[in-house]
Amino acid sequence: MPKNYSLLIQGPLVSEGIAGSHIHKINNNNITDNHVSFNCRNNIQQIINDYGNLFTQVVISTWDDEIKADDKFTGAKLISQPDPGSHSTDWNGKQNNKNRQFIGIKKGIEYLKNQNFNGYVLKIRTDSLPDIAAIMEYFESLPASDKDFKIGVPAMIPHQCYIQDFYFIANIDVLFEFCEVQITYPEFTSSVHNEPILKYGFAKFRDEIDVEPVAYFPAYFKPVTYYETLIISEFMCEKVFFSLPEDIFFNQTWRGSKIHIDFFLKYKHAKKITFRTTNIKLISCNYAAYLEVVKTNDVISYNFSLPNTLSSTVNKYAIYCAESLHRGYRQMKRLIRKASTH
Repeated sequence: MPKNYSLLIQGPLVSEGIAGSHIHKINNNNITDNHVSFNCRNNIQQIINDYGNLFTQVVISTWDDEIKADDKFTGAKLISQPDPGSHSTDWNGKQNNKNRQFIGIKKGIEYLKNQNFNGYVLKIRTDSLPDIAAIMEYFESLPASDKDFKIGVPAMIPHQCYIQDFYFIANIDVLFEFCEVQITYPEFTSSVHNEPILKYGFAKFRDEIDVEPVAYFPAYFKPVTYYETLIISEFMCEKVFFSLPEDIFFNQTWRGSKIHIDFFLKYKHAKKITFRTTNIKLISCNYAAYLEVVKTNDVISYNFSLPNTLSSTVNKYAIYCAESLHRGYRQMKRLIRKASTH
Protein backbone atom coordinates (compact mmCIF):
# COMPACT_ATOMS: atom_id res chain seq x y z
CA MET A 1 0.00 0.00 0.00
CA PRO A 2 1.40 3.45 -0.91
CA LYS A 3 2.68 5.46 2.04
CA ASN A 4 0.38 8.44 1.53
CA TYR A 5 -1.89 7.69 4.48
CA SER A 6 -1.85 8.92 8.06
CA LEU A 7 -3.82 7.56 10.99
CA LEU A 8 -5.40 9.98 13.46
CA ILE A 9 -6.60 8.41 16.71
CA GLN A 10 -8.81 10.98 18.42
CA GLY A 11 -10.55 11.11 21.78
CA PRO A 12 -10.00 10.73 25.51
CA LEU A 13 -7.56 8.29 27.08
CA VAL A 14 -10.32 7.21 29.45
CA SER A 15 -13.68 6.95 27.70
CA GLU A 16 -16.92 7.19 29.68
CA GLY A 17 -20.21 5.85 28.40
CA ILE A 18 -21.97 2.78 27.08
CA ALA A 19 -20.00 -0.18 25.71
CA GLY A 20 -20.46 -1.95 22.40
CA SER A 21 -22.26 -4.87 24.04
CA HIS A 22 -25.02 -2.48 25.16
CA ILE A 23 -25.10 -0.05 22.23
CA HIS A 24 -28.53 -1.38 21.22
CA LYS A 25 -29.88 0.08 24.49
CA ILE A 26 -28.57 3.56 23.82
CA ASN A 27 -32.06 5.08 23.56
CA ASN A 28 -33.47 3.28 26.59
CA ASN A 29 -33.99 4.86 29.99
CA ASN A 30 -31.53 2.46 31.66
CA ILE A 31 -28.43 3.86 29.93
CA THR A 32 -26.73 4.67 33.25
CA ASP A 33 -27.04 1.04 34.35
CA ASN A 34 -24.68 0.06 31.51
CA HIS A 35 -22.10 2.81 32.00
CA VAL A 36 -18.42 1.86 31.69
CA SER A 37 -15.17 3.71 32.27
CA PHE A 38 -12.85 2.34 29.59
CA ASN A 39 -9.09 2.94 29.75
CA CYS A 40 -8.15 3.39 26.08
CA ARG A 41 -4.38 3.13 26.46
CA ASN A 42 -3.99 -0.59 25.69
CA ASN A 43 -6.51 -0.28 22.85
CA ILE A 44 -4.52 2.59 21.30
CA GLN A 45 -1.25 0.69 21.52
CA GLN A 46 -2.86 -2.39 19.97
CA ILE A 47 -4.07 -0.26 17.04
CA ILE A 48 -0.54 1.06 16.52
CA ASN A 49 1.03 -2.40 16.81
CA ASP A 50 -1.45 -4.06 14.45
CA TYR A 51 -1.88 -1.35 11.82
CA GLY A 52 0.85 1.28 12.21
CA ASN A 53 2.82 -0.19 9.29
CA LEU A 54 0.02 0.90 6.91
CA PHE A 55 0.60 4.59 7.60
CA THR A 56 3.24 7.25 7.12
CA GLN A 57 2.41 8.73 10.52
CA VAL A 58 0.20 7.85 13.48
CA VAL A 59 -1.06 10.75 15.61
CA ILE A 60 -3.04 10.59 18.86
CA SER A 61 -5.09 13.73 19.54
CA THR A 62 -6.46 14.04 23.07
CA TRP A 63 -6.94 16.58 25.88
CA ASP A 64 -4.35 18.04 28.24
CA ASP A 65 -6.00 16.70 31.40
CA GLU A 66 -6.10 13.14 30.02
CA ILE A 67 -2.34 12.72 29.87
CA LYS A 68 -0.34 11.19 32.71
CA ALA A 69 3.39 11.69 33.18
CA ASP A 70 4.20 8.12 32.09
CA ASP A 71 1.94 8.06 29.01
CA LYS A 72 4.00 6.91 26.02
CA PHE A 73 2.81 5.24 22.86
CA THR A 74 5.43 3.46 20.80
CA GLY A 75 5.08 4.32 17.11
CA ALA A 76 2.84 7.37 17.46
CA LYS A 77 2.97 11.10 18.19
CA LEU A 78 0.85 12.18 21.17
CA ILE A 79 -0.57 15.72 20.99
CA SER A 80 -3.11 17.47 23.18
CA GLN A 81 -5.00 20.70 23.79
CA PRO A 82 -7.35 22.05 26.48
CA ASP A 83 -10.62 20.13 26.63
CA PRO A 84 -13.36 22.34 25.12
CA GLY A 85 -16.01 20.40 27.07
CA SER A 86 -19.14 18.70 25.86
CA HIS A 87 -22.07 20.44 24.22
CA SER A 88 -25.57 20.75 25.67
CA THR A 89 -28.44 20.86 23.20
CA ASP A 90 -31.44 23.11 23.57
CA TRP A 91 -33.78 20.24 22.74
CA ASN A 92 -33.13 17.81 25.54
CA GLY A 93 -30.36 19.20 27.74
CA LYS A 94 -28.20 16.09 27.19
CA GLN A 95 -24.45 16.43 26.86
CA ASN A 96 -22.81 15.27 23.64
CA ASN A 97 -19.39 15.53 22.03
CA LYS A 98 -20.29 16.88 18.59
CA ASN A 99 -17.92 19.85 18.56
CA ARG A 100 -15.40 18.21 20.87
CA GLN A 101 -14.79 15.50 18.29
CA PHE A 102 -14.23 17.90 15.41
CA ILE A 103 -11.96 20.18 17.46
CA GLY A 104 -9.81 17.15 18.27
CA ILE A 105 -9.69 16.02 14.65
CA LYS A 106 -8.76 19.50 13.46
CA LYS A 107 -5.88 19.65 15.95
CA GLY A 108 -4.49 16.38 14.62
CA ILE A 109 -4.80 17.51 11.01
CA GLU A 110 -3.03 20.77 11.81
CA TYR A 111 -0.13 18.75 13.23
CA LEU A 112 0.03 16.62 10.07
CA LYS A 113 -0.05 19.70 7.85
CA ASN A 114 2.85 21.16 9.82
CA GLN A 115 4.74 17.95 9.02
CA ASN A 116 4.08 18.65 5.31
CA PHE A 117 1.79 15.65 4.97
CA ASN A 118 -0.67 16.08 2.10
CA GLY A 119 -2.22 12.66 1.56
CA TYR A 120 -5.24 10.91 3.08
CA VAL A 121 -6.26 10.71 6.72
CA LEU A 122 -8.14 7.93 8.49
CA LYS A 123 -9.63 9.20 11.75
CA ILE A 124 -10.77 6.67 14.34
CA ARG A 125 -11.73 6.84 18.02
CA THR A 126 -9.40 6.09 20.90
CA ASP A 127 -12.02 3.70 22.37
CA SER A 128 -12.89 1.65 19.28
CA LEU A 129 -11.11 -1.07 17.32
CA PRO A 130 -12.34 -1.60 13.75
CA ASP A 131 -10.60 -3.69 11.10
CA ILE A 132 -8.38 -0.90 9.81
CA ALA A 133 -6.72 -3.09 7.19
CA ALA A 134 -10.14 -3.76 5.64
CA ILE A 135 -10.95 -0.02 5.63
CA MET A 136 -7.68 0.78 3.88
CA GLU A 137 -8.03 -2.04 1.36
CA TYR A 138 -11.49 -0.83 0.39
CA PHE A 139 -10.44 2.83 0.22
CA GLU A 140 -7.40 2.01 -1.90
CA SER A 141 -9.66 0.30 -4.47
CA LEU A 142 -11.77 3.44 -5.06
CA PRO A 143 -11.35 5.76 -8.03
CA ALA A 144 -9.37 8.94 -7.44
CA SER A 145 -12.52 11.06 -7.78
CA ASP A 146 -13.97 9.43 -4.64
CA LYS A 147 -10.74 9.41 -2.65
CA ASP A 148 -9.84 13.02 -3.45
CA PHE A 149 -13.20 14.73 -3.02
CA LYS A 150 -15.50 12.56 -0.87
CA ILE A 151 -15.59 11.56 2.79
CA GLY A 152 -15.88 7.90 3.77
CA VAL A 153 -18.15 7.08 6.72
CA PRO A 154 -18.93 3.76 8.49
CA ALA A 155 -22.58 3.61 7.39
CA MET A 156 -25.30 5.92 6.13
CA ILE A 157 -29.02 6.08 5.37
CA PRO A 158 -29.55 8.79 2.73
CA HIS A 159 -33.35 8.93 2.98
CA GLN A 160 -33.04 9.64 6.73
CA CYS A 161 -30.18 12.18 6.58
CA TYR A 162 -28.08 9.79 8.68
CA ILE A 163 -24.36 8.99 8.81
CA GLN A 164 -22.34 7.16 11.44
CA ASP A 165 -19.35 9.09 12.78
CA PHE A 166 -17.13 6.45 14.42
CA TYR A 167 -14.49 7.00 11.75
CA PHE A 168 -13.86 9.13 8.68
CA ILE A 169 -11.42 8.78 5.81
CA ALA A 170 -10.71 11.50 3.26
CA ASN A 171 -8.13 13.68 1.63
CA ILE A 172 -6.51 15.78 4.37
CA ASP A 173 -7.75 19.09 2.94
CA VAL A 174 -11.32 17.83 2.54
CA LEU A 175 -11.41 16.45 6.09
CA PHE A 176 -9.95 19.69 7.49
CA GLU A 177 -12.57 21.79 5.69
CA PHE A 178 -15.34 19.45 6.90
CA CYS A 179 -14.22 19.84 10.52
CA GLU A 180 -13.87 23.61 10.26
CA VAL A 181 -17.46 23.89 9.05
CA GLN A 182 -18.74 21.79 11.96
CA ILE A 183 -16.89 23.98 14.48
CA THR A 184 -17.60 27.38 12.89
CA TYR A 185 -21.38 27.25 12.62
CA PRO A 186 -23.75 27.18 15.61
CA GLU A 187 -26.06 24.22 16.11
CA PHE A 188 -28.39 23.24 13.25
CA THR A 189 -29.96 20.19 14.91
CA SER A 190 -29.16 18.12 17.99
CA SER A 191 -28.10 14.85 16.35
CA VAL A 192 -24.47 14.20 15.42
CA HIS A 193 -25.74 11.79 12.77
CA ASN A 194 -27.75 14.46 10.94
CA GLU A 195 -25.93 17.70 11.61
CA PRO A 196 -22.61 17.04 9.79
CA ILE A 197 -24.52 16.42 6.56
CA LEU A 198 -26.61 19.57 6.93
CA LYS A 199 -23.83 21.92 8.06
CA TYR A 200 -21.41 20.85 5.34
CA GLY A 201 -24.14 21.04 2.71
CA PHE A 202 -25.18 24.50 3.88
CA ALA A 203 -21.63 25.86 3.95
CA LYS A 204 -20.21 24.34 0.77
CA PHE A 205 -22.95 23.09 -1.55
CA ARG A 206 -25.94 25.36 -0.88
CA ASP A 207 -26.00 26.90 -4.37
CA GLU A 208 -25.65 23.53 -6.07
CA ILE A 209 -28.38 21.85 -3.98
CA ASP A 210 -30.68 24.88 -4.45
CA VAL A 211 -33.35 24.39 -1.78
CA GLU A 212 -34.74 26.87 0.72
CA PRO A 213 -32.07 27.60 3.36
CA VAL A 214 -34.46 26.86 6.22
CA ALA A 215 -34.55 23.22 5.04
CA TYR A 216 -31.09 22.77 6.58
CA PHE A 217 -32.62 23.26 10.04
CA PRO A 218 -35.04 20.41 10.79
CA ALA A 219 -36.89 20.54 14.08
CA TYR A 220 -37.02 16.74 14.10
CA PHE A 221 -36.99 13.79 11.71
CA LYS A 222 -39.93 11.94 13.23
CA PRO A 223 -42.86 11.81 12.74
CA VAL A 224 -42.58 14.17 9.77
CA THR A 225 -39.75 15.90 7.91
CA TYR A 226 -39.68 18.87 5.57
CA TYR A 227 -39.34 17.36 2.09
CA GLU A 228 -36.47 19.65 1.01
CA THR A 229 -34.37 18.47 3.98
CA LEU A 230 -34.31 15.00 2.45
CA ILE A 231 -33.32 16.48 -0.92
CA ILE A 232 -30.23 17.84 0.83
CA SER A 233 -29.45 14.47 2.34
CA GLU A 234 -29.85 12.55 -0.91
CA PHE A 235 -27.49 14.99 -2.66
CA MET A 236 -24.86 14.87 0.08
CA CYS A 237 -24.90 11.08 0.40
CA GLU A 238 -24.46 10.71 -3.36
CA LYS A 239 -22.00 13.50 -4.13
CA VAL A 240 -20.07 14.17 -0.91
CA PHE A 241 -20.12 11.10 1.38
CA PHE A 242 -19.76 7.41 0.68
CA SER A 243 -20.27 4.40 2.90
CA LEU A 244 -17.42 2.07 3.73
CA PRO A 245 -18.40 -1.63 4.04
CA GLU A 246 -20.99 -1.76 6.82
CA ASP A 247 -19.75 -5.07 8.20
CA ILE A 248 -16.53 -3.36 9.31
CA PHE A 249 -18.52 -1.00 11.51
CA PHE A 250 -20.80 -3.61 13.02
CA ASN A 251 -17.95 -6.06 13.71
CA GLN A 252 -15.74 -3.61 15.61
CA THR A 253 -15.28 -3.40 19.37
CA TRP A 254 -16.24 -0.27 21.29
CA ARG A 255 -15.11 0.43 24.82
CA GLY A 256 -13.83 -3.10 25.17
CA SER A 257 -16.68 -5.21 23.80
CA LYS A 258 -18.11 -6.20 20.44
CA ILE A 259 -21.04 -4.19 19.10
CA HIS A 260 -24.24 -6.07 19.90
CA ILE A 261 -26.03 -7.77 17.01
CA ASP A 262 -29.32 -6.08 17.96
CA PHE A 263 -27.81 -2.72 17.05
CA PHE A 264 -27.12 -4.03 13.54
CA LEU A 265 -30.67 -5.38 13.31
CA LYS A 266 -32.09 -1.99 14.41
CA TYR A 267 -29.99 -0.31 11.74
CA LYS A 268 -31.16 -2.71 9.02
CA HIS A 269 -34.77 -2.09 10.09
CA ALA A 270 -34.22 1.69 10.04
CA LYS A 271 -32.94 1.49 6.45
CA LYS A 272 -36.36 0.23 5.37
CA ILE A 273 -38.22 3.20 6.87
CA THR A 274 -38.96 6.24 4.75
CA PHE A 275 -39.88 9.33 6.75
CA ARG A 276 -43.14 11.04 6.00
CA THR A 277 -42.57 14.45 4.46
CA THR A 278 -44.42 17.74 4.49
CA ASN A 279 -44.16 21.09 2.74
CA ILE A 280 -45.35 22.95 5.86
CA LYS A 281 -42.15 24.54 7.15
CA LEU A 282 -43.58 25.91 10.39
CA ILE A 283 -44.18 22.43 11.79
CA SER A 284 -41.01 20.79 10.52
CA CYS A 285 -38.22 23.40 10.53
CA ASN A 286 -36.39 25.01 13.42
CA TYR A 287 -36.63 28.72 12.66
CA ALA A 288 -34.81 29.72 15.84
CA ALA A 289 -31.69 27.80 14.80
CA TYR A 290 -31.97 29.08 11.25
CA LEU A 291 -32.22 32.74 12.25
CA GLU A 292 -29.30 32.34 14.66
CA VAL A 293 -27.06 31.13 11.83
CA VAL A 294 -28.26 33.90 9.51
CA LYS A 295 -27.61 36.62 12.10
CA THR A 296 -24.20 35.36 13.22
CA ASN A 297 -22.75 34.41 9.82
CA ASP A 298 -24.37 36.97 7.49
CA VAL A 299 -24.70 34.36 4.77
CA ILE A 300 -28.21 34.89 3.43
CA SER A 301 -31.02 37.40 3.63
CA TYR A 302 -32.71 37.42 7.04
CA ASN A 303 -36.21 37.36 5.54
CA PHE A 304 -35.55 34.81 2.80
CA SER A 305 -37.24 31.82 4.41
CA LEU A 306 -40.45 33.57 5.44
CA PRO A 307 -43.14 34.96 3.14
CA ASN A 308 -42.37 38.58 2.31
CA THR A 309 -45.93 39.60 3.19
CA LEU A 310 -45.39 38.78 6.86
CA SER A 311 -44.33 41.63 9.06
CA SER A 312 -41.47 41.17 11.53
CA THR A 313 -43.98 40.96 14.39
CA VAL A 314 -45.90 38.16 12.69
CA ASN A 315 -42.59 36.46 11.88
CA LYS A 316 -41.63 36.39 15.54
CA TYR A 317 -45.06 35.12 16.57
CA ALA A 318 -44.97 32.35 13.96
CA ILE A 319 -41.52 31.28 15.10
CA TYR A 320 -42.64 31.29 18.73
CA CYS A 321 -45.67 29.12 17.89
CA ALA A 322 -43.59 26.70 15.87
CA GLU A 323 -40.99 26.38 18.63
CA SER A 324 -43.70 25.84 21.23
CA LEU A 325 -45.26 23.13 19.06
CA HIS A 326 -41.92 21.34 18.69
CA ARG A 327 -41.14 21.46 22.39
CA GLY A 328 -44.65 20.37 23.34
CA TYR A 329 -44.50 17.42 20.98
CA ARG A 330 -41.18 16.26 22.41
CA GLN A 331 -42.36 16.67 25.98
CA MET A 332 -45.48 14.64 25.21
CA LYS A 333 -43.34 11.92 23.63
CA ARG A 334 -41.13 11.77 26.75
CA LEU A 335 -44.18 11.45 29.02
CA ILE A 336 -45.66 8.68 26.88
CA ARG A 337 -42.34 6.80 26.87
CA LYS A 338 -42.00 7.21 30.62
CA ALA A 339 -45.55 6.02 31.24
CA SER A 340 -45.01 2.96 29.04
CA THR A 341 -42.06 1.82 31.19
CA HIS A 342 -44.16 1.66 34.40
